Amino acid sequence: MLTTVNKLKEATKEDVGIYHHVDACVTLLGPVPEGIVIGQPAYAEDGSALLLRGIAYAEAPSVEYELKFKKIDTVLLEPPAPKKKATKQPAKKVEEDIPEVDDTDVDSMT
Repeated sequence: MLTTVNKLKEATKEDVGIYHHVDACVTLLGPVPEGIVIGQPAYAEDGSALLLRGIAYAEAPSVEYELKFKKIDTVLLEPPAPKKKATKQPAKKVEEDIPEVDDTDVDSMT
Protein backbone atom coordinates (compact mmCIF):
# COMPACT_ATOMS: atom_id res chain seq x y z
CA MET A 1 0.00 0.00 0.00
CA LEU A 2 1.35 3.42 -0.88
CA THR A 3 0.75 6.26 1.54
CA THR A 4 2.35 9.46 2.78
CA VAL A 5 3.92 10.14 6.16
CA ASN A 6 1.14 12.60 7.03
CA LYS A 7 -1.69 10.26 6.04
CA LEU A 8 -0.17 7.36 7.99
CA LYS A 9 0.33 9.55 11.09
CA GLU A 10 -3.29 10.67 10.88
CA ALA A 11 -4.59 7.12 10.35
CA THR A 12 -2.60 5.46 13.14
CA LYS A 13 -2.20 8.35 15.59
CA GLU A 14 1.27 6.91 16.27
CA ASP A 15 4.85 7.74 15.37
CA VAL A 16 5.85 6.71 11.84
CA GLY A 17 9.27 5.24 11.12
CA ILE A 18 10.93 6.05 7.81
CA TYR A 19 13.08 3.06 6.84
CA HIS A 20 15.57 2.29 4.10
CA HIS A 21 15.10 -1.25 2.71
CA VAL A 22 18.71 -2.37 2.25
CA ASP A 23 18.15 -4.98 -0.50
CA ALA A 24 15.55 -3.12 -2.56
CA CYS A 25 16.99 0.37 -1.97
CA VAL A 26 13.53 1.84 -1.38
CA THR A 27 11.97 3.84 1.42
CA LEU A 28 9.31 2.17 3.56
CA LEU A 29 7.05 3.55 6.27
CA GLY A 30 6.21 1.51 9.33
CA PRO A 31 5.75 1.36 13.07
CA VAL A 32 8.47 2.47 15.46
CA PRO A 33 9.47 -0.31 17.90
CA GLU A 34 10.18 0.86 21.44
CA GLY A 35 13.87 1.59 22.00
CA ILE A 36 14.92 1.86 18.35
CA VAL A 37 17.22 4.76 17.44
CA ILE A 38 17.95 6.44 14.12
CA GLY A 39 20.53 4.48 12.14
CA GLN A 40 19.77 1.24 13.95
CA PRO A 41 19.31 -1.88 11.83
CA ALA A 42 15.91 -3.53 11.97
CA TYR A 43 14.16 -6.27 10.02
CA ALA A 44 10.96 -6.82 8.09
CA GLU A 45 8.91 -9.94 8.75
CA ASP A 46 10.49 -11.65 5.72
CA GLY A 47 13.99 -11.10 7.16
CA SER A 48 14.89 -8.17 4.90
CA ALA A 49 17.29 -5.68 6.48
CA LEU A 50 15.99 -2.18 7.21
CA LEU A 51 17.71 0.95 8.53
CA LEU A 52 15.74 3.55 10.46
CA ARG A 53 16.34 6.87 8.69
CA GLY A 54 13.90 9.04 10.61
CA ILE A 55 10.85 9.24 12.81
CA ALA A 56 7.78 11.38 12.14
CA TYR A 57 6.39 11.88 15.63
CA ALA A 58 2.61 11.76 16.00
CA GLU A 59 2.47 14.97 18.02
CA ALA A 60 4.82 16.89 15.69
CA PRO A 61 3.47 19.16 12.96
CA SER A 62 2.91 17.57 9.57
CA VAL A 63 5.88 17.44 7.24
CA GLU A 64 5.84 19.78 4.28
CA TYR A 65 6.21 17.17 1.59
CA GLU A 66 3.72 14.55 0.46
CA LEU A 67 5.94 11.84 -1.00
CA LYS A 68 4.29 8.43 -1.22
CA PHE A 69 6.06 5.40 0.16
CA LYS A 70 5.23 1.72 0.56
CA LYS A 71 3.97 0.81 4.04
CA ILE A 72 4.88 -2.27 6.10
CA ASP A 73 2.98 -3.48 9.16
CA THR A 74 5.74 -5.00 11.28
CA VAL A 75 9.32 -4.02 12.10
CA LEU A 76 11.51 -6.39 14.13
CA LEU A 77 14.67 -5.58 16.07
CA GLU A 78 16.04 -9.10 15.60
CA PRO A 79 16.04 -11.22 12.43
CA PRO A 80 13.07 -13.57 12.28
CA ALA A 81 13.56 -17.27 12.84
CA PRO A 82 14.33 -19.08 9.59
CA LYS A 83 11.32 -20.65 7.98
CA LYS A 84 11.32 -24.37 7.40
CA LYS A 85 11.92 -25.24 3.80
CA ALA A 86 9.64 -27.80 2.27
CA THR A 87 11.52 -30.99 1.58
CA LYS A 88 11.49 -32.00 -2.02
CA GLN A 89 10.40 -35.49 -2.77
CA PRO A 90 11.97 -37.26 -5.72
CA ALA A 91 9.91 -37.14 -8.86
CA LYS A 92 8.02 -40.29 -9.59
CA LYS A 93 9.25 -42.21 -12.57
CA VAL A 94 6.55 -42.58 -15.17
CA GLU A 95 6.76 -45.83 -17.03
CA GLU A 96 5.05 -45.80 -20.35
CA ASP A 97 3.43 -48.90 -21.77
CA ILE A 98 5.52 -49.43 -24.84
CA PRO A 99 4.81 -52.70 -26.56
CA GLU A 100 7.82 -54.78 -27.37
CA VAL A 101 8.31 -55.33 -31.06
CA ASP A 102 9.22 -58.78 -32.28
CA ASP A 103 11.27 -58.16 -35.40
CA THR A 104 12.48 -61.72 -35.89
CA ASP A 105 9.77 -62.41 -38.51
CA VAL A 106 10.65 -59.52 -40.74
CA ASP A 107 11.13 -60.60 -44.34
CA SER A 108 14.15 -59.19 -45.87
CA MET A 109 13.53 -57.25 -49.03
CA THR A 110 16.56 -58.23 -51.04
